[in-house]
Order: sequence, then C-alpha cells, then structure tokens
Amino acid sequence: VSFDQNGEMATERRKGGNMLKIGEFSKLVQVPVPTLRYYDQVGLLKPVEVDRFTGYRYYSASQLPRLNRIPRASASLWSR
Repeated sequence: VSFDQNGEMATERRKGGNMLKIGEFSKLVQVPVPTLRYYDQVGLLKPVEVDRFTGYRYYSASQLPRLNRIPRASASLWSR
C-alpha cells in the first residue's frame, strides 16, 4: 500500500472507483492473499472487479465491513 503527497492511500482508478490489487488489500486488512482467494472461491468475499485479461482481483475499501463480518478463525485456518 502506498500513499500520495497528502497522506491519502494511493489506489488504482478503475471504472471510476478507487481499487486495490489483492496484495495491497491483503496488507491493508491483514488477511493473507491465499485466504482472500479462498473467500472469492467460496463466495464469502468476491472482488469488486476481476480484470478479464490478467485475472487480477481488485477490492475496494467499501468491502471492509463485509470482511469484518467473516470470523477471523477461518482466516487463520486457510492461510497455512
């Protein structure tokens, strides 16, 4: 995660919104990338956008409340 000159979190602009690549989102929310991929696979937390050419997953800060409702115990199980 990087910050701009105003101290604001720098995010990619995609489709008019601020998006974070999966690695950036992972660092921000302190959930391992494999766990986020698992959440996507089982439908717990889908990325806001998946680039159809690269397969990159993009997340938004607006998804934080949903992520916070997923029990952390399951996060530690799938990150091993």
